[in-house]
Parts: sequence; structure tokens; C-alpha cells
Amino acid sequence: MNARPYLPLVLSALFVALVCGTTLFCIGLPGAGYVHLGDAMILLAALMLPWSWAGAAAGVGSAMADLFLGYSIYAPGTLLIKAGMAIVASLLLRRAVTLPRLLLAALLGGLLLVGGYFAYDLIFFREFALADLPGNALQALAGQTIGTVACWFVNRLRLKEKFFK
Repeated sequence: MNARPYLPLVLSALFVALVCGTTLFCIGLPGAGYVHLGDAMILLAALMLPWSWAGAAAGVGSAMADLFLGYSIYAPGTLLIKAGMAIVASLLLRRAVTLPRLLLAALLGGLLLVGGYFAYDLIFFREFALADLPGNALQALAGQTIGTVACWFVNRLRLKEKFFK
């Protein structure tokens, strides 16, 4: 039996666990929000998986972390925002992984994170939307920077080609 058709499913499940687990180990920020490595794992999922699988892994893993951390009010928004981050990055990195494309994917992912949570906060917590902006921006900067470096090394090792040969 050929296991290759199941590889995206298996890697997607692995990235759900990686995104959730690395998000659970977080550093709280003064005011609101927290910094974690989950966004770096989202960028790695976008590099390694087709866009649909990357979006599912990023959204589900991040939403699960919100539930585990007690931020259940954010779980629906997180599901959509993080899935969107992975889908955009995956589509950008589909053909060629160059440093400019990787930086653009990280930048757009960070903007989606900050803008998405700002919109979510405006809808549900009008008076706190501006207060969360600095924390979300710091979270995006940290996660996307670490994710860019990790993706660069994973791409140099040609792991995607080795998995999907």
C-alpha cells in the first residue's frame, strides 16, 4: 500500500499539534495578548503543505490553543484569521520559495493577524480594540520573524521535496 496519498493528512495533523503546542507555551504581554511560536509553525505549515491543508492545520491548531488557554471568545476569530494567514502564505510560496516571497508572506501574514484581531475586537470589545493593537503587532513581529528564519532553513534543507518526492 502506498502511504503517499495520506501524507498531507498526516503532516496536517502534525502541524495542528505543533501550532497548538507552541502556542500554549506563551509569554504574556503587559496589557493584553501574548507572544508564542505558534505563528512560526503556521508559516512552516504554509511552506510544507498545500494551501487547504495548511489553512486547516493553522486554524484548528490555533483555535484549540485559544480554548485550552481560556480565550474561548477568540476561538472563532482565531480559526479564520490563522487559516487566512496560512492560506495566503501557502499560495505565495507555492511555486518558488525566494527570500522576497518569504518576506512578503510573513508581512501579509502579520498584517492579517493584526488587522483580523483588530476587526474582531471592534465587533466584540469596541473599547479594547486599540489597546490590543500593540500586543498583536508584537506577536506578529515575533512569530513572523522566527517563522521566516525557520522557513528559510527548512527550504535550504529541501525537506518539502524529500517528503513529497
